[in-house]
Amino acid sequence: MKFILLIILTAFISVSLNAQSKADSINVENSFWGNNYYIEGIEFSRGDIDFILEGYDFSKDLVKTSNNQKYWGYGSLSVGVLLTGVCLYDTFESYNNYGEQPTKSSFYIKSALAIGLNFAAIIYFSKSKKSFSKAIKAYNKSLNTDTGSNEFKINIDFNRITFTYSM
Repeated sequence: MKFILLIILTAFISVSLNAQSKADSINVENSFWGNNYYIEGIEFSRGDIDFILEGYDFSKDLVKTSNNQKYWGYGSLSVGVLLTGVCLYDTFESYNNYGEQPTKSSFYIKSALAIGLNFAAIIYFSKSKKSFSKAIKAYNKSLNTDTGSNEFKINIDFNRITFTYSM
């Protein structure tokens, strides 16, 4: 009888530990303006999630890579927007000069460089998001939780549509 009671108690403890680890997993709510991160239903900022993930060796490098790619994306986007503004100014000045087209070859080089840097920024931001998502999946996997989409919701509000899933 004691043996059966011990087996039932062990099974109950293992189920409750698994439920606790699922509750501690990071849930992500994606939206156009930015992601929201939840642990046990409490919303955390990305900086707080960065701090949590940097405490683990398996996700520290992914978070660092994600932050570096995000900063490179901001830098290339800033320079790309600046060059786009310079090109628009050159176009405006050429229009004020009786519609003459800019004859400088540097105008075309600046335009191509601006477009290239803006696309590079998009690529950096995309890679940053993927690296951060991998870090969250590694964290959730370390808690022995299912990293698939356990919960998937679509919320349609007045000014935004959100897709919620737990990783």
